[in-house]
Amino acid sequence: MLVTGFPAGTFQTNCWLVATAPGSEALVVDPGQDALAGFGPEARAAFGGLELQEPDDVRELADGQRVELAGLRLHVDHTPGHTPGHVTFRSAAEGGQPPQLLAGDLVFAGSIGRTDLPGGSTPEMLASLASRFLTLEDDTVVLPGHGPTTTVGRERATNPFLAGLDPVGGSRA
Repeated sequence: MLVTGFPAGTFQTNCWLVATAPGSEALVVDPGQDALAGFGPEARAAFGGLELQEPDDVRELADGQRVELAGLRLHVDHTPGHTPGHVTFRSAAEGGQPPQLLAGDLVFAGSIGRTDLPGGSTPEMLASLASRFLTLEDDTVVLPGHGPTTTVGRERATNPFLAGLDPVGGSRA
């Protein structure tokens, strides 16, 4: 899997571009404001040229749903807290690469998403972190909505917002 990202817009939201191979269809995740300006020569070269278009199919995603988009297989997890409808997308380990989590504003390197905006909920955020994040394998690469990439293991060991949270359930596939 090819992954590249860049901060876009006023809020510096990480916009992720994910594809199976150079020149193949790609997903754009969390484009934020002014993201199209970020698709400069580096992104175009890494992905074999880009043609951007609006999606032709927009659907509501169910918790636990598996979706296949642009040749990528992703698992959808509802992770409310930052917003009521927040979701994360995870890929399984494949071809020697560790699993990856497109985390949005669930968790960041050393922090977690805000819950003080309308619709946010601290109890729901903590439940999402315990049941959906802390149950993942330590080598899972976290692609957050803001800031640098990290891993589940690094955050489990060092993120002060996760201290004292007990994972709910077992390891997730």
